[in-house]
Amino acid sequence: MNHAAGYNYWANYIGHGITTAHVAVRDSCPGDRLLASDIMTMTHLHFGNHIADTYQGGHILFNDGRVEWRSAGETSRRMTLGPIGFWF
Repeated sequence: MNHAAGYNYWANYIGHGITTAHVAVRDSCPGDRLLASDIMTMTHLHFGNHIADTYQGGHILFNDGRVEWRSAGETSRRMTLGPIGFWF
């Protein structure tokens, strides 16, 4: 069941390794929950943003409207689809 249809991208992956402890599914969720992010991946395909020889990190939009840069060391793998691991 898709609990967050239309709210934001990551909310549509609740139950696929993504939890509401990290991702906002509605505007009433705490402000520190992820709303959207750059494509942050580490894969042999080298698909994603902010890659200069290695994965550098990316920007995260939080439910309270602020945007922060998270370096690679500040992110964690949250989901894997095929050969691609998604981090935030």
